[in-house]
Amino acid sequence: MNYKKYNNLSFAERCEIRNVQDSMLQEHLQLLLRNSQFYKKLLKDIDIETISLENLHKLPTTSKQDLENHNSDFLICPNNDISEIVRSSGTSGHPTKIVYTKKDLERLKYNEHQALSNCEIRKSDTVLLTCTMDRCFIAGLAYFLGSQSIGASTIRNGANSLTSHLDLIQHLNPNVIIGVPSFLLKLAKFAEKESNPTLLGIEKLICIGEPLRLWENGTLRTTQLCNKIESAWGAKAFSTYASTEMVTAFCECRKQAGGHLIPELAIIEILDDDGTPVPPGTTGEITITPFHFEAMPILRYKTGDMATLIDTPCECGRNSVRISGISGRKYQMIKCKGTTFYPPAVNAVLDGMSCVKEYQLRVESNDLSDKVILAVALTESAKLAEVESALNAALRVKINIIEEDHRELSKKVFPVGARKPIRFTMR
Repeated sequence: MNYKKYNNLSFAERCEIRNVQDSMLQEHLQLLLRNSQFYKKLLKDIDIETISLENLHKLPTTSKQDLENHNSDFLICPNNDISEIVRSSGTSGHPTKIVYTKKDLERLKYNEHQALSNCEIRKSDTVLLTCTMDRCFIAGLAYFLGSQSIGASTIRNGANSLTSHLDLIQHLNPNVIIGVPSFLLKLAKFAEKESNPTLLGIEKLICIGEPLRLWENGTLRTTQLCNKIESAWGAKAFSTYASTEMVTAFCECRKQAGGHLIPELAIIEILDDDGTPVPPGTTGEITITPFHFEAMPILRYKTGDMATLIDTPCECGRNSVRISGISGRKYQMIKCKGTTFYPPAVNAVLDGMSCVKEYQLRVESNDLSDKVILAVALTESAKLAEVESALNAALRVKINIIEEDHRELSKKVFPVGARKPIRFTMR
C-alpha cells in the first residue's frame, strides 16, 4: 500500500480515517502471519480477518521484554536488506537491537516530514540540531531526515558544547532549534552572558524528551519549563514524542494543543493496568501498532509511557487524535504514604519556583511504600519550607527534602555525556 498518498488523511473526516486504518490494519496482520516467527505463534489461534479497530483490544499486546527475549523472531527481512542498526533501552538494562531497511528509513523520513510540517517547519527555515546522530540513537537521524525532506537548511551540531551551539546561532543564523527543553533553557541562560537570546532570531523550538504540556483535571496545561524556554528565546515551543521501536512521531501543530497522530502510519491505544482501553481524557499506557515496516514490524506495542488521548478536533483543522505530554514512565510510578504520582508532577512544581536552582528526585522502590528523597539547591534567600509547602499542595503528600550544594548537585543532574538532565533516579 502506498501510504504516501494519504498525506492529508489527518484532515479527513473521522470515518474516512478509520476506514483507511482498518484496511492498513488488515494488511499489517496478514504481513505478520506470513513472515513473523514471533507473531505466527502469538496469533495462531486467532481469526485475524475478524479484527478491526473496534475489537483490536482482543489481540495480545507486545512488550519491550518480548523484543529483548525473542529479538531475532521479530526480524522478517534477510540480513542483507538491513540498512540501519540501532539500540533501544531494555527492561534489564541491556539495550535491545532494532533494525531498519532502506524502505523503513524512507518511512522514517516521511514520518518526520509530516511531524515537522505540523508545526510549520518550512523550506525557508534553518534548523539547528542539538540531538546526537551517533551512539546508536535514532532521534537525531530522524530529525535530520525530516528537515532534509522538507528542504530546510540543517546544521548538525549534535550533543556539543554550549559555546559551540551559541557560536553557530550567532554566525549561521538558524531560526529553529531541535533539542531537549531543559538543555534549551540552559543554552538560553548561557547566551544571556553575551546578549539577549530573544534577539538571536530563534522563532521555533522543537522539543524532545521532556513534556511541555500535561493533562491535569481534564485540561491540557502548559508546564513552567515550556513557559520559561518560550520566554527566554522569544519563540514558540512545540512538543514531540516518539520511540525507537515504533518510529512514529506525535508532534504538536501551530495550536500547541497536544501531539497529533499521523494516522496513515499507526494506530494508538491508551491502556489501563489490566490492558483494557481507557476513554479519552483518562491517563494510561501508550500502546502502538505501527504500519509499513519491512524489518521488524510490531503489534500493539506497550511503550511504558503514560499519557492521555485527546479526541476532540483540533483548531488547526486536523481530525487525527492527539496525545498529552508524557506524564511519566509506567515503571517510574512512585508510591508514597498511600499516594501515587509520577516524577513530572514534581518537575511541574519545581520548574516554576525561581528559588530552586537545581533538583533531583531519588527513590528507593519497594512493594509497599517507596522511600522518596528530593535533593534541591536553593538561592541564598530561599528556605526549604517554601518548597515543602508547594509540593504538599500539589502532590497531597509530604516527601523528604534535603539541600545540597548547587555545583555538586548539577554534576549529578548533568553528568558528562548525558542526553538530558537526570532529575529522577530509582533503585
